[in-house]
Amino acid sequence: MQAAGLHLKTLSELSLEVLSENKGFFRSETIASRVAHVVHENDRVKRAVTLLKEGDLDGFGQLMADSHRSLATDYEVTGVELDALFDIQIGAPGCIGTRMTGAGFGGCTISLVDQQSIATFTAFVASRYKKETGLEPDFYVSTAGDGVSELSLTIERK
Repeated sequence: MQAAGLHLKTLSELSLEVLSENKGFFRSETIASRVAHVVHENDRVKRAVTLLKEGDLDGFGQLMADSHRSLATDYEVTGVELDALFDIQIGAPGCIGTRMTGAGFGGCTISLVDQQSIATFTAFVASRYKKETGLEPDFYVSTAGDGVSELSLTIERK
């Protein structure tokens, strides 16, 4: 990619500021939107690391929602049912953040929900989603782990 004297190997090297300065470089609005999503998503990931280290779940939840909106408008990989699910979840009791997950188009989201509100959240979402789309959602409740860690294994052979 070469714009305004830039020599980039990957979009991950492009900052928000440089993207803004080179909006007119792209040959189509579609490409410009896709690039904008990638650059903004990279920025969101970097900010998410900081927010999680600080324990700011509300800020992290906002980044999740921003990510979904960008996937819907800039990358265009959601659909009517998935966007309906997002809209219902983002307004549901106890929802801290939500976004689509997976490759898109399939209707799967990941939501960060206050533990005391899980039952209320799932009942609220199930009722509204069924009413709005005629579809019944499935819920898989899990908890966050401690993250990646190194394990040392000893295998004894007989």
